Amino acid sequence: LFKYLLKRNSTIITDSTLPQFPKIKKIANKKKYNLLSIFEKNSDLPMVSHKYEDDLQIIDIKYKSQIYRIKLNLIGKIQIKNLLMALLATIQSNIDVKKVFSVISRVKSVEGRFEKIGLVKNNSKIILDYAHTPDALKTVLLNVKDQFPLSKISLVFGCGGDRDKKKRSKMGKIASKFSDVIYLTDDNPRSENPKKIRQDIIKGCKNKTVEIPNRKKAIYYAIKELKSNEILLVAGKGHENTQDYGNKILNFSDKKIIKEIVNKKKMGFKRNMYSNFNLNTAFNKKKLNNINYSGVSINSKTIKKNNLFFAIKGKNTDGHK
Repeated sequence: LFKYLLKRNSTIITDSTLPQFPKIKKIANKKKYNLLSIFEKNSDLPMVSHKYEDDLQIIDIKYKSQIYRIKLNLIGKIQIKNLLMALLATIQSNIDVKKVFSVISRVKSVEGRFEKIGLVKNNSKIILDYAHTPDALKTVLLNVKDQFPLSKISLVFGCGGDRDKKKRSKMGKIASKFSDVIYLTDDNPRSENPKKIRQDIIKGCKNKTVEIPNRKKAIYYAIKELKSNEILLVAGKGHENTQDYGNKILNFSDKKIIKEIVNKKKMGFKRNMYSNFNLNTAFNKKKLNNINYSGVSINSKTIKKNNLFFAIKGKNTDGHK
């Protein structure tokens, strides 16, 4: 791509943290291409700071000695790299930088790529992603763990048929290592026996595996078991609207199924009131950092001014209400 296909005076936009970067830089210098890079301090678009605020990512970007702060409603730090490359592309296309920064916080996930689906009543999260290779699955799970380190992660996934069979046990191993519960199901079996595909995956799974062949039932059960602040990743099919069983092609959308289940009024969601995540989320909020209080109370009937109140559920009364 870089050595043979680019025309003279072309521009390369790349990530300076890539292991291939030195080779790309060498080609650019030899061919006299314009090389633009992201991320590190000496790059053309360095990221000065990065932090998470629940679902949000807040980043400071430096461009021509000016710092721009951006709040992004995107899950996964990997998406920041995509965003920075897109920024360099717009700048290279002579689009007004100030206009770009004024609208960039509205950017949403690409459909089926790190896409958060639905508003779950118990504050758990459901993420849809196309990850269907070992590297992709590992990247998604690590990004989720990085952003939500205290949350339990459940995973719904399978592997496609008539494709690389060696990856199946590898993906099972990755799933076991980086998620807490695995719901193993069918992906696109094509002409292969779905059970055989699942057996190949299970060879890499050490434990925590619930096998549910029907993908709709697997997603339903995984959502039903979600407790407060836990995360469910549904991986493998992303934006796809069909499921391939070789002799039959089914109309099937993970996204549609998730929305149908979440929107069901009678769906009972489990709660986990006293997880560390709840407490950490509450006390990391900026507005609570500098509050002075005197005394602590668990009784709403006798609470005094400036008390710190903890809601608890007793035998007769639920303080959360």
